[in-house]
Amino acid sequence: MREPFIALDKDLRVRTANDAYYRVFQTSKAETEGNLFCELEGGQWNSGDLRQRLENVRADRHPIKDFEIAQSFSKLGHRIMVLNATRFISKNSFPDMVLLAIEDVTERRQLERAKMQAEISADLHRRKDEFLAMLSHELRNPLAPIGPGGAGARPAPGAVTGPDQLPFRAEADTGPDRLGR
Repeated sequence: MREPFIALDKDLRVRTANDAYYRVFQTSKAETEGNLFCELEGGQWNSGDLRQRLENVRADRHPIKDFEIAQSFSKLGHRIMVLNATRFISKNSFPDMVLLAIEDVTERRQLERAKMQAEISADLHRRKDEFLAMLSHELRNPLAPIGPGGAGARPAPGAVTGPDQLPFRAEADTGPDRLGR
């Protein structure tokens, strides 16, 4: 097996571990076998929640499936581990065991986080570009809604206009044209 794997006895002491466990956690058989799992490496695995879950597995209540732990390990630094455990019932005279597999998913989680951040960043850039394109269009054509020659400011045909409105009409007729020059 490529992933770290441990066999625990009824007291949750390590009966054996595979080479991957010793390699990943930089430890030896002498430091591991015969010790309580939760006391390995100075108690790094000593979590009340994990201990309770392992005891439930031992009592044949519930296997552990994809239980994630994020913590700092003395030799590895901060890691994210996914644990799976099940009870192994022996068919012969060997005592029952709890089989525990440990997978280091730190790099996978970091890649997932980086991918999500890249997607968010790309979305923000796309929104910024859309906003700038719309803003640029609006700044190039500020009077487009008024129309050429100030058509938007002209009175409706047949509307009564008084002599006091003539200066404003003249400005409305020539204003947009002056802005375009």
